[in-house]
Amino acid sequence: MNKKDNIFSVLDENPDLKKVAFFIFYLIFFIVMILMLRGTNKALPKENTRYNTGYNNSYTLESINTRNYHFNIIENINGNETIYDGDKNGNKMSLIKSGNKSENYYIENNDYYLRDENTLRYNKIDGQLEFIKFINEQALKEIITRSSYESFEEYFDSKKNSYKYEISTTTLTKTIDGRNIDLSDLPNKIEVTVKENKIEEIDLDLTNYYKFNDSNINKYTLKIVYSKYNEIDEIKVNK
Repeated sequence: MNKKDNIFSVLDENPDLKKVAFFIFYLIFFIVMILMLRGTNKALPKENTRYNTGYNNSYTLESINTRNYHFNIIENINGNETIYDGDKNGNKMSLIKSGNKSENYYIENNDYYLRDENTLRYNKIDGQLEFIKFINEQALKEIITRSSYESFEEYFDSKKNSYKYEISTTTLTKTIDGRNIDLSDLPNKIEVTVKENKIEEIDLDLTNYYKFNDSNINKYTLKIVYSKYNEIDEIKVNK
């Protein structure tokens, strides 16, 4: 009789010992399972949990807070897209609006200038470009921090992460326009894409905000793509 058969023979002859053996076996089994589950949980990326994902934890706006970068903006109003290409350095911004007739803008603080294509000089104008109030660094911070976090996505091949949020029109109106309204509204959506700890893209679907403010608008989105951080020389124009 081999050692294995001898063990089972002893257990069969002693029911109490057999019960103890089964108890010890299942105790070890459950301990091993618990340890395996704990190891699996520790292996999960921290970013995948709702409570520690998002602004000022998984990423910050430090890159755009340098206020020195190149940007591309796609503004979509009711399906009609307008593209802006620009540079920012401190409180100065230059940008070109695409179209059949392109327009060159220069913005310094809250003053707007438009280039005269005949004289090539920039003349001061009244009003402002509508989307400017949403791309200001402080405004973006307020929008993101007052939004509700929805989901996280990691792009393994490109080393990018994206974070999705929602913000009500009530909150957005208070944040951007300083107006208090009270309505049961559909949310506006924000997606922030980060690559190598720098903001690469911010997508704003502000359709519900604009529907409330302008009945003629049934779709409004902004896509802001950032690049060339800290590479923009001083912006000078001929005024």
